[in-house]
Amino acid sequence: MPARVRLLMRPDTELCVFVPGLLGPVRGVPASMLEPPDLTAMPLWWSRGSHRPDQQDDDGSPETTLLDDLGMARRGELPGAALSLLGENGSLPAAATVLRADPVHAWAGTSDLHHDPGAVQPVTAAEIHRLCGDFNEVFASDGWTLHAPASSTLYLCARHALSVRTTPLSKTIGSALSACMPGGEDGARLRALINEVQMWLFEHPLNQAREQRGEAVINGLWPWGAGEPAAATRSPVAVWAHDPFWRGVGRHAGAVAGALPDHPGHVLDEALAPGQTIVVLDQVWTSVCRGDVEAWQAALAEVDREWLQSAYKAIRQGRLDAVVLWSPPAGAFRLDRRGLRRFWRRLRSRGVRLVDG
Repeated sequence: MPARVRLLMRPDTELCVFVPGLLGPVRGVPASMLEPPDLTAMPLWWSRGSHRPDQQDDDGSPETTLLDDLGMARRGELPGAALSLLGENGSLPAAATVLRADPVHAWAGTSDLHHDPGAVQPVTAAEIHRLCGDFNEVFASDGWTLHAPASSTLYLCARHALSVRTTPLSKTIGSALSACMPGGEDGARLRALINEVQMWLFEHPLNQAREQRGEAVINGLWPWGAGEPAAATRSPVAVWAHDPFWRGVGRHAGAVAGALPDHPGHVLDEALAPGQTIVVLDQVWTSVCRGDVEAWQAALAEVDREWLQSAYKAIRQGRLDAVVLWSPPAGAFRLDRRGLRRFWRRLRSRGVRLVDG
């Protein structure tokens, strides 16, 4: 085949910047009351890019949104534990059911409890080790054990098979926990464990030490994601993310997966290959769900400054064919070199397309 024909047939080099909640809604705050910061690069995407609305409804979690996009049809329960374990190359003792168990800080609202998972970060490897050892001394006789094979993510192992429906932690932020508690045939057993763990952690020495350091206490563990992943029908070439769940999604789909670097230079200069590379910037979601407008505005500015300005330069220089800015539930905005030439489209420098909450 002639070299020119091979060149014309090569797949595009495309970067997908997956940012759940970037364009809202901010929980409890009407979109009409929000004022985005001054942005430099991001307006190019919604002014000169092509827009693809999300197909699912706004109640979908970020996790299910990406699974659906890769064709990994869900059979009931979200495979949070299995994919997180794959994402950090971990292994666990034999167990009938495995769930991911995230340390959380719950606070009392006017009528219900709410999660503020960002308040307990960071949890050190020593604290994770302490939690596992002490938990297993208390609960192993009842058929529950806690493990952290990579010293970063906790997994709850059950001796007996459980039929449960759980809610991913990302969907509980800012929500009333009574509406998010585990359901299903064995939901009552898991709810009882959640309550027992809350009482156990109330005066735990680990939390006493955290209080002395002025840190938020860990007053609960949130179990979720006992499902098994389905085969993917679409595979990106690489997935870069902080959380092991997203890396596990990539590996299960046949992609290279690694921890997200602090600066986009490594991804844009060294790690791009023909096909789609996905970077997951999930830190924005917490500020959106908590209704923290200042944190949301800061997140917008950081994504614009750290990622989109660099991506824009890469398109202009021909190192990237296109960049997709994907923000569920607002949809995906794809910008390529053809879009950059649409100079007649006026840039809306402060016109972020928000979804009213």
